[in-house]
Amino acid sequence: VRGYFLNFPAGDVFICKTLAIDPELQGGGAVWAMVALIHQRARAAGMHGGVHYLMHEGAVSTFFCGPQSRVVRRYALYRKRL
Repeated sequence: VRGYFLNFPAGDVFICKTLAIDPELQGGGAVWAMVALIHQRARAAGMHGGVHYLMHEGAVSTFFCGPQSRVVRRYALYRKRL
């Protein structure tokens, strides 16, 4: 497996949870193709939107959402030495 995309339906929208790609394939359009495919399949299934979860601000993946998207909630990660 050189990449995977964890997504699932939630009512009339789809949830995009996790996307990963082999570093050797980065920059070649594979991620864009995966995202386009899931959006196309969601539309064909009658869904009218999607939610992309847990995206790192400034990451390349934030560009998949497009200009019509908006931040719904922000999260913070904390670390504690044990």
